[in-house]
Amino acid sequence: MVKYFLICILSVSLFSSCNGPSASAESSATMIKPSKAQAKTPKMVKNKPGTKVRPIEGAMQINLNEIEATAGSEACVSLTTSSFNNILGIQYSVNFNPQHLKFKESKNYGLKGLNKGNFGANKANMGHINFLWFDMNVKGITVPNNTVLYDLCFDILAKSGTSCAIEITDTPTKIEIVGPNKSKLALESSAGKITVK
Repeated sequence: MVKYFLICILSVSLFSSCNGPSASAESSATMIKPSKAQAKTPKMVKNKPGTKVRPIEGAMQINLNEIEATAGSEACVSLTTSSFNNILGIQYSVNFNPQHLKFKESKNYGLKGLNKGNFGANKANMGHINFLWFDMNVKGITVPNNTVLYDLCFDILAKSGTSCAIEITDTPTKIEIVGPNKSKLALESSAGKITVK
């Protein structure tokens, strides 16, 4: 099993020391404890496959694309981001139907410091992939709109005519996005889909 990297968290100084509690992509730690005002910020607004993401103020956006594939083949879905401005850290889950798709690998990384160690796949056979990333320099990273964060590749188990949804959720990993000044941001996401021909 791949050893997932550890993150270091302090409640007062986010990611600034390695003396506090740590966690991996497998255990899905909370990156920052929001204030009461921040706690009212919506964690995520989801849109159905084929629906364009409508920006909401202060939210980071991630779109999963829709593709076609043949039964028994391998297919990769891209996760593309917008409003990724001065982001310090992100965590969430990607969910799918394990009877239709078998997770194979992540690749095509478009974010500094992102690699296979950021993905927890020990529950992939249940349809859950944990994702956890943070800026090692604790300065916040900005990328252009429509940047591909990464691809997730699957073996297609489903039969022809099946529609296989892939979406970002907070199960089992709690959704957290930490932005400028350690603020907690909302996530707006559109689900992806693999249509089996």
